[in-house]
Amino acid sequence: MNIDKINVGLRIKSIRQAKGFNMEEFGKLVNNTSKGAVNNWEKGVNLPNTERLSIIARLGEISVNELLYGSLNDFAYRTLELLKTKHSYSDSLILTIMDRIDELILKSLGFSKPYTKEMFYSFFIDYYSKLLHKTMDQLTHDDIRKPDFEDSLVSFVNNYGISFMDIKEKISKAIDGIQAVEINQFKNDNYKLLYNPSFKNELLEYLISEYSFDNLSEAGFTPYIKEILDEYLNKQVFNNKYLPYSVTNASNLSADLLSDFVVPKINEYFKDSNLDKNFHSDILETISEAKKKIYAINATYLEKE
Repeated sequence: MNIDKINVGLRIKSIRQAKGFNMEEFGKLVNNTSKGAVNNWEKGVNLPNTERLSIIARLGEISVNELLYGSLNDFAYRTLELLKTKHSYSDSLILTIMDRIDELILKSLGFSKPYTKEMFYSFFIDYYSKLLHKTMDQLTHDDIRKPDFEDSLVSFVNNYGISFMDIKEKISKAIDGIQAVEINQFKNDNYKLLYNPSFKNELLEYLISEYSFDNLSEAGFTPYIKEILDEYLNKQVFNNKYLPYSVTNASNLSADLLSDFVVPKINEYFKDSNLDKNFHSDILETISEAKKKIYAINATYLEKE
């Protein structure tokens, strides 16, 4: 389906303005994009790349597909109008075939009637909408009154459903590969969270529902997954260790930042210097004393509660 760059630009502009950002501020949020590039997007000169589309969609709290094509309701309305004018279909015929398309799509994704939106919405909505767009686009080119239309429609939907399962399997394998390297080679404990099957499945659902993997090269696929994983796992570890907000968690965060961030930076600085080693030791001792004071403050506040 052709993407209307002008309308995409208007949706990007709407998201930016709704969040209260000027073009420069918005560009910094979208992978440090220049003000000029943002201006070109909003004017419909060109489109953001796949990664930036995902970021903009998250900022706007919509799917990438909705950013590119508009809401499902808007798209369906435009398609129905096109079907009426191009093929002179009756309203009843269009509604009948739309219901059948909806049923076929959900079946291809593993659902059958009776179903509710809640059953598939959080996991499948982005791929559901993509499949609906592609099927509706096919509908505008085929004659639904032909005897073989039902068979071609079923084949089309099922083939796209297979591609959905392929991308799910591909993402899962990429996660497994990244996890093995990060744990075994880089000793990255954050990735041990993925040993939990339910957490890993939630992460997979999150990736599929929130990000678009269309048009990614083979070389760019795994690095893109890893970048998302790093951000997601870092946030999860932070939440597990320091939330909910409390005096104890605030103290732990402060002490850990000294140990995990400040001390390594200081050690790196002194590593190749000719500065007095005693000076280095004194600074580390001062940090250690600072940590003790933090825990003392923690104890004081806990006694007041």
